[in-house]
Amino acid sequence: MARRMPDQISRVFRLTGNNDADCLSQLRMYMSTFVMLLITACWGVCVIQSHTVSLYFNSVLTAVLKLHPLIFVTPKPVDDECTNARWKSFKGCLGALGGTYIYVQTPLLDKPRYRNRKAKMSVNILGVVNEEMHFVYMLSEWEGSAANGRVLRNAVNRANGLKVPNGQYYLCPYRSVRYQLDEWLEGSRAPQNAKELFNQQHTKARNVIERTWSIMKWRWAVLRSTTFWLVR
Repeated sequence: MARRMPDQISRVFRLTGNNDADCLSQLRMYMSTFVMLLITACWGVCVIQSHTVSLYFNSVLTAVLKLHPLIFVTPKPVDDECTNARWKSFKGCLGALGGTYIYVQTPLLDKPRYRNRKAKMSVNILGVVNEEMHFVYMLSEWEGSAANGRVLRNAVNRANGLKVPNGQYYLCPYRSVRYQLDEWLEGSRAPQNAKELFNQQHTKARNVIERTWSIMKWRWAVLRSTTFWLVR
């Protein structure tokens, strides 16, 4: 392994180039981001092959799956000792869930399935995070045309899907409810009744998933722009 390391490093340098522009063109991420990914992967599991990655695609996927304990966490319900103002009203809550679109290129015949409500080609990804913005679950198999409710039902009903213990729950978005969060945050208008107060607290807590998606897309350029390769 030690003797082969120079060859492996030289291949990486040829792939990423000598600057951020080359690395961004080849891998859709900056060099600093790629280095962080390499450190995480090498720390969690070592995968070194003498052939191209395409010949060992399943091996690479297996190695990435072994990083699951490092990336995903086991959710813990909010209890009576919680002091977080956003979450202390939601006893038994495990976190929040929400979807996002990741833009992709598709074959011509598949475009209707991947066209989302914004008329763009994408996949509809469901993400679940805890109050600390750590991912608990993710499902990325659905086309952009799939409704969020359908994706959620599939996540709950599949064999290794999202598990919700009895007496516990995740915060979900309400349909057809206008929260007026901007007015509440600015202090220009306070909640007028118990329903609006609950909606305010619900919105502030569930905002954790929106912030998580924003940070992910800001950190990883491939998540905020259309991929180079066709979805098959």
